[in-house]
Amino acid sequence: MYSDNNLIKPTSKDACQLLSHEEIARYSRQMILPELGKPGQILLANAHVLVIGCGSLGCPAALYLTAAGIGTIGLLDYGTVELSNLNREVLHTEHGVGASKVDTASSFLKTLNSHVNIVLHKITLNKETACDIIQNYDIILDCSNNAHTACIINNACVFSRKPFVSSHLQGFECHLRVYNSADGGPCYKCLNSTVDLDPVTGSMGALAGVMGCMQALEAIKLAAKIGSASSGLLFQGALAKFEKENLQERNKSCEVCGTDPVQLNKLIEEQICDIRTVHHTNGYKNGDEAAKVMPVKELSGNTGFHENYLICSTSNEVVSETASGNGSSSHKMELSSAEIARYSSQMNLPELGKTGQLLLSNACVLVVGCGGLGCPSSLYLAAAGVGTIGLLDYDEVEMSNLHRQVLHTEHGVGTAKVDSVTKFLKGLNSTLKIIPHKVVLDSRTALDVIKSYDIVLDCTDNVATRYLINDACVLSNKPLISGAALRWEGQITVYNYKDGPCYRCLFPKPPPPETVTNCSDGGVMGVVPGIIGCMQALETIKIITNIGSPLSSAMLLFNGLRGSFQKIKLRSKQPHCVVCGDNPTITKLIDYEQFCGAKAEDKEAGVSLLSRDQRLTVLEYKNMLASGSNHLLLDVRQPVELGICCLDNAVNIPYKEISRAHRIEQIKLALKERKTSQVICLCRRGNDSQLAAVALKKVLQDCVVKDIVGGLTQWARLVDNSMPIY
Repeated sequence: MYSDNNLIKPTSKDACQLLSHEEIARYSRQMILPELGKPGQILLANAHVLVIGCGSLGCPAALYLTAAGIGTIGLLDYGTVELSNLNREVLHTEHGVGASKVDTASSFLKTLNSHVNIVLHKITLNKETACDIIQNYDIILDCSNNAHTACIINNACVFSRKPFVSSHLQGFECHLRVYNSADGGPCYKCLNSTVDLDPVTGSMGALAGVMGCMQALEAIKLAAKIGSASSGLLFQGALAKFEKENLQERNKSCEVCGTDPVQLNKLIEEQICDIRTVHHTNGYKNGDEAAKVMPVKELSGNTGFHENYLICSTSNEVVSETASGNGSSSHKMELSSAEIARYSSQMNLPELGKTGQLLLSNACVLVVGCGGLGCPSSLYLAAAGVGTIGLLDYDEVEMSNLHRQVLHTEHGVGTAKVDSVTKFLKGLNSTLKIIPHKVVLDSRTALDVIKSYDIVLDCTDNVATRYLINDACVLSNKPLISGAALRWEGQITVYNYKDGPCYRCLFPKPPPPETVTNCSDGGVMGVVPGIIGCMQALETIKIITNIGSPLSSAMLLFNGLRGSFQKIKLRSKQPHCVVCGDNPTITKLIDYEQFCGAKAEDKEAGVSLLSRDQRLTVLEYKNMLASGSNHLLLDVRQPVELGICCLDNAVNIPYKEISRAHRIEQIKLALKERKTSQVICLCRRGNDSQLAAVALKKVLQDCVVKDIVGGLTQWARLVDNSMPIY
């Protein structure tokens, strides 16, 4: 029997109900989601998830499970890294060619999140090992892309009563299913009475990224016990078309999960499933014959992982190094032997072939924003072999980024995001030209940067920059792939492409600033921007290679809680649009912060609504408590945030509900009970508390209403160091 001492489970966090300050800072953007909160994060920290296959599906799945804070992640694969894997297996590097896949994958995962326990299984999954391993985990992810392996996993999961999430990828099509769920869902055998191994026809890495991220999301939902499982989902990548499968219920006569349990034991004992794992895509080889591995030294271009990448000035000047697209004399006409070996899997796709790969090699793509969307999109563009990739971001890595910005590491906190991403991409594919632009994109710099690229990806998180990028792309005649993600939802569309609409055609005027929510305030589940970012990379590849139907004049909407996609038709290009219409009035870039009434950044801007005498510092409030002064403390944060930290004796009324009649009555009753007319408003950073105080002053005219400067963040810094900052 198989045994592994590493599978001894760590001490459960349920015993103490505590997360460290660093963990709260790291996961704060997903912990403020009402569906998750602190209890959900603790469930994730106690979860044990097994990823079977460290290939094209397993790499993104393991990456986002690690980022989300799954406590124990098992990686199972006996294969070694080959050069031909690197166009889709994005946790491996050129220097890892010839090494164990589980070793190379775990090496980066540990730098992303040292709190996660990574357990390695360098074995072949078969009858002798399957049940012994699987019974130590709560949720199983089948990332083998192999029908025979799926049968083995299915039998062991049914026997061990474990749910498993399976995805199958072939060409530009794939499906996702959750088998053996606790609600009585079917097992793999219920839906697949015969096991046929499909012929290998090639695969596209960005599509595998989408499905691997979807598997991670389903595992997170199962672990945290939220949302509804994706019982079945079909995706046609070339058409950006998702369809929900109507799966049958569990088959009572199924020989594996049916009413007669003896059949399952017979299956396991007699090995009715063929345990040969012969699929080529994820490290499973045919027999013992290993594929030829191209030595790294034969690769064209630089191979250095650390040194050989461009570093630009930290000033706001545009870097002198520029992209070489748009018909440059450096246009590539042939692929080297190393490139053919590297990209062979996607070159096997009839829609792509050698011609499409050459188009990718000659393409120049600019990714604006190296965060939750920019990390996965640039990752899969580099893996696919896009010849020149520009990375634009002025910001530095913060701990709160790491649950969704998966190319940064713990040791990279405080470094420039463009440097962090560049380093990773060059380790994955040193043959590319990576151009970092460590600048603030504004009306002075935008056109100079964008003109050198063929396609632009908007991976930003604020309205002013969206209008800026849109106008610059229209004026430069560049297609724009726009993505967005917030909470559990995401969306993607293509602007300014083949007479399609631009952003202004749909949104002529910006929304009021107070109605706009970013992930700092609204939260975001980290794997959701992962899914959208992979989709942005896929749409970019389709446009470069003229494959399928890009999302021009259409928008794809994603709901992570439901695990559903919806494709909607957008209005056509507007003849009266002020920037792309028949008679445009915007012929040069404008002041977009003034136009939108908001800063062109995703940092929370401080508000100043109250005078100094209407505010208390945290030290003044500390002295007020010590003196025993009677008052009502109103915590105006969302209820889910109270689980992270709070002050004693506070009454919680969310700011957005503060003016409702029943809330006003609740406040008046609390004042009467406390025999006071003094109200102190408190929030996380001292912004919403001012808004609440202004609103209350209008209805509580006989009361003294103040707020606390800097909120709980400042309280944690100056008064109570045991309180976490999030």
